[in-house]
Amino acid sequence: MFVGLNGMIMLTLAVSFLLSVRQTVQEGRSFAGLVSTGPGETDRHIPRLTDVIAGLHSAPHALWYGHTRRDRRLPDALLRFAREAERAGGPSAERTRALMSDLPHWGAVEGDRFLDRMEAWTAKHRLHDDGDHDDGGARPGRHVAAE
Repeated sequence: MFVGLNGMIMLTLAVSFLLSVRQTVQEGRSFAGLVSTGPGETDRHIPRLTDVIAGLHSAPHALWYGHTRRDRRLPDALLRFAREAERAGGPSAERTRALMSDLPHWGAVEGDRFLDRMEAWTAKHRLHDDGDHDDGGARPGRHVAAE
């Protein structure tokens, strides 16, 4: 009976973990898709950014479930959003900087300027070293280990 109970607990934890990662991947892909369609009003997307960053705290593995198109990968989409917010300036840029500083592993990157740190963070969370290719950047077998 004790073994059965432990098994049920482990199964519940495993399913919870998988669902959390899946939900965060879905939120991240949705956000990346939205950002990749062109410049938008960053103020309107701050709530979605908040959801993505909160999800990444509980499931940071979601960062590495990439899309075949580079512009739809979450780390690159976050960088693009940060650049848009910085261009917009004002409260939107301040809120974006505050939220992005909560990204997992943010303290492991250095830089004096926010965008420098964001670029370094993005580079550390990119699995593919594939450059900008016309086919969306997918290059099987060219994985770069994240530090």
